[in-house]
Amino acid sequence: MTEEMKELTEKMKTILDKKDIRDRTFKYWAALPEVDRLALQADIYAQLFTNEAFIQADTITTTIAHPGEIDTKPIIDYALTIGKKVYVPKTYPKRQMAFAKYQGMDALEKTKFGIYEPTAEADFIDKEAIDLVLVPGLFFRPDGYRVGHGGGFYDIFLADYPGNKIALALPGMVSDKVTFEIDDFDIPVDQIIVGEI
Repeated sequence: MTEEMKELTEKMKTILDKKDIRDRTFKYWAALPEVDRLALQADIYAQLFTNEAFIQADTITTTIAHPGEIDTKPIIDYALTIGKKVYVPKTYPKRQMAFAKYQGMDALEKTKFGIYEPTAEADFIDKEAIDLVLVPGLFFRPDGYRVGHGGGFYDIFLADYPGNKIALALPGMVSDKVTFEIDDFDIPVDQIIVGEI
């Protein structure tokens, strides 16, 4: 494709602001039949569990999903079963974040936002010791840039993170037809695993 054609194709994309993309993603999630969502998630797990970055990783991080997000509990359970160390995020003021060893749901506390996080006394890991970060997101461009919930925690954390970054998405959460402006602080993921049925 010539440079001129690439520019023309880029101009044909729909550019939305991140708030509009978040709203569209929430509507997509709500409209998706549960049977399809569960089948798509099962495919995502199968792809992830056979992904070389996941297989090679000794330490992984993931969020504790809440309703409206891809369920991470099967990932946590499987990773622990095969001997991996799993870490989950704790957020701090000024968009800071650290990861603590997952010790079960009973060892987590619910934040004022309804998210489960480790306590301040948990066993935290140095960023350089993490092999794979499963990066959450609501929408992704094929080049790995993402729209998250808007807190900026992951972009700041990933700015100097040297390891692998993988995102998990349902089909309606990835598009080359819809795009958004990239901010200076946005960090792309290395790979997006998209569920298929």
